[in-house]
Amino acid sequence: MAATDTAFLSTYGPNLMMVGAVLLSALIAGRVALSVSRKRAAHDLAWEFLRSEMEKARAIFLTRCKEDRWRKLLKAKGGKRASDRRVIMGYLNKYELMAVSIRQRVIDESVLKAIIGDRLVKRYEQAYPLINLVRTQSGDMEFFEHFEFIAKRWRSDPSVPRQGRLRTAIRAIIGY
Repeated sequence: MAATDTAFLSTYGPNLMMVGAVLLSALIAGRVALSVSRKRAAHDLAWEFLRSEMEKARAIFLTRCKEDRWRKLLKAKGGKRASDRRVIMGYLNKYELMAVSIRQRVIDESVLKAIIGDRLVKRYEQAYPLINLVRTQSGDMEFFEHFEFIAKRWRSDPSVPRQGRLRTAIRAIIGY
C-alpha cells in the first residue's frame, strides 16, 4: 500500500465504516418493514372474507354451485339472477385479487396459506364450471388466470392446511 492510501484510510476510514454501517442497517430495517407490511396486508385480505357481505356472497355462490345453472345466471338481464351474478363475480374477484397479490409478491403467501388454507382451492374447483363458461363465451382464456394458477399450485402443496386450527376455531366461534 502506498503512503497516500494509508493516509486516506486513517483519515476517512472510520467515517466510511460508519456510513457503511448506517446504509446496511437502513437496508435491513427496510427489508424487515417490507416483510411485516406484506404479512399484515395478507392478514387483512384474508380477514376480509369473514366480513358479513362476504359471508352473504359466499352463501349465494354456494347455493348457485348446487344449482349448477351458470348459463341462466350469465344471461340474466335483471332481477334476482342478475343481482346474484354481480355478487358472485365480486366474490370471485376477491380471490383473483388475492391471487394476483400473491403472484406479484405484494402480500405474504405463507400467511394466506395459514388462514385461508384449502378454501381457495375448493372455491376455484367449485367456480371452475362458471369460469370455463365465461372463458368459452367471451373467448378470454385469461379470465381468472391468477386464481387458477394459485389454486393449482396450492392443490399439490402439502404446506396448505386442509382443516387448519384457525379455521376450526373460527367455525366454532362464529359458525363459519
